[in-house]
Amino acid sequence: MSESAGLEGRYRRLLAWYPRSFRREQEGEMLAVLMAGARPGQRRPGLLETADLLRSALGMRLVLAMRSLGPGRRSQRWTDALALFSVVAPLFLVIVAVLEVAVPYRLPPESRLLVVLGWHEIGGLSLLRVPFFDVAVCLQVVVAVCALLGWRRLTLIAMAASVLYWIVYWRVFVYGISSVPDALQLLAAGAYLLGAAALLASPGPRHGRHLMNWRHWAVLLPAAAFVQVSTLLLYATSPIMFRGLRSPDTSGYLVLSVVFAAAAVVLAVASKLNRYFLLLLAAMFYPYAMQLAFSGAFRSSSGVFRPGFGTDLLRLPTPAHLAVLFVLPVLLACWVVLTAIRPGRSRVMMPPGQEA
Repeated sequence: MSESAGLEGRYRRLLAWYPRSFRREQEGEMLAVLMAGARPGQRRPGLLETADLLRSALGMRLVLAMRSLGPGRRSQRWTDALALFSVVAPLFLVIVAVLEVAVPYRLPPESRLLVVLGWHEIGGLSLLRVPFFDVAVCLQVVVAVCALLGWRRLTLIAMAASVLYWIVYWRVFVYGISSVPDALQLLAAGAYLLGAAALLASPGPRHGRHLMNWRHWAVLLPAAAFVQVSTLLLYATSPIMFRGLRSPDTSGYLVLSVVFAAAAVVLAVASKLNRYFLLLLAAMFYPYAMQLAFSGAFRSSSGVFRPGFGTDLLRLPTPAHLAVLFVLPVLLACWVVLTAIRPGRSRVMMPPGQEA
């Protein structure tokens, strides 16, 4: 095969990423331009050239996919999803915090941290005595109340205060074992990143409050139960707590976690909830899902824990850990804000005087 034929074949494989309708009309012309611009002896497309072709192709496919929904319908469903998320996410965090206090995990007497720190349970009423926890939950309650009342600006201020408080918490405990459950930390970070973007790019929580119905809570309640059970599973399978010791039997937690997660997914599909709202929920859960996946909690057995069994992304985080945890919610939040301020796309705002 000649160098020219090989280069042409590679260009054709790149052009295959474009939509079929576009290739039918423009592929020959684009291929001619690419071949004419190739350097003598060139065997493969350059890196920047490849990136530009793929970016253009994927952008074209995305535009076509969004157009298939119809512009008016897509815009309305997207803004509705953002408004709904701006009020539902803060309420969901409060439910998770209540469950953390109401349903504790009793530590077995051989737990190493039980001896070192004097802990007798994970979660429960003892959380109310943990530094940072009570103030953090109070801030979450303030955010939820402001969202329910439809106060957009006050909700944003309360979210910012809560995020700053968590940052201080992470800095203080950077070299220690956190007493606040992982789920509460990671879900709060994801929810407030996306919630702030939703508040800036949607009609606001007052509109979202009117969109809430029983179907949303039919999905979110088993999701909250999954968070609680999987949190207990995460602690029960922690190599820090049981290093060198026999792990407790976690088969019940595994089964319940799967059952509650499956119930939430099935109910979401059966209820035909707004797909964009479900996308926002999935992005909110992403940091906690990554923590669970890398911890090895769902790969544990009843045997003795081994060093290096799992990776804790939240304690002593590296830049790579933070990227794994927060890349999806950060990118989606940036996209939400950028599309809201881009010319030609305006958010539906409440009339002046109807929001705080």
